[in-house]
Amino acid sequence: MYHFGRILLTIHDPEVYEGKFLSPAKFRRIESVVLDNFHIIMGIALTRCHVHAHIVAGNTILLAGPWCRDKNERKRIFSYLEEVEEAYGWPTISIKTRLLQTWEADPT
Repeated sequence: MYHFGRILLTIHDPEVYEGKFLSPAKFRRIESVVLDNFHIIMGIALTRCHVHAHIVAGNTILLAGPWCRDKNERKRIFSYLEEVEEAYGWPTISIKTRLLQTWEADPT
């Protein structure tokens, strides 16, 4: 939960959003913290078969998935969601839909 908390606090840090726009340096700092912690959580979920790791990973995908800009990483996220849905019966269509909407709006 530490890494999830780091993502949450970094994204919602009021000091970061003092001005109307983020400077490129602030954006890169936020992106780095979010993605580093996201990768740690996903690494744990991918190497553990414990259901709790997958629950945290699912929530982390909702929170940090929009920050993923790499197309291969996005494909892997979708693959992971499909694996979890098949293994546990958790519907993931709403997560996939939200991610697609966010990613489609991203010009990168």
